[in-house]
Amino acid sequence: PATQATKQPEQQQGESHHAQTRALAVRYGLDPSLATKEDQQAFECITNLRQIDGAKQQWALDNRRSAEALPTAADIAPYLESNTMPTCPAGGAYMINRVNVAPTCSIPRHALPKF
Repeated sequence: PATQATKQPEQQQGESHHAQTRALAVRYGLDPSLATKEDQQAFECITNLRQIDGAKQQWALDNRRSAEALPTAADIAPYLESNTMPTCPAGGAYMINRVNVAPTCSIPRHALPKF
């Protein structure tokens, strides 16, 4: 059985993850409680877009490609979890885009924020 000493860090870790999720939701203009199915799907899609963007940036670095390079799904798959392109939970279609352009989803509300 887990002792109180081991439960406390796990509880703190869970609370930290929840706080980070809420902060990201607010940052992306979503309901921080992610109470609606649409908000949950949008949040998951935005998370996927972040992963796709990170994968294509790493692909460009590893392969010495320019910011104008246009990677394919096969190019960036090795940089993604399970070597597989994620899919939008609401059925949207992803466009990888050039290295210097954020990936997009065909569902308008599913978009990386512009900084």
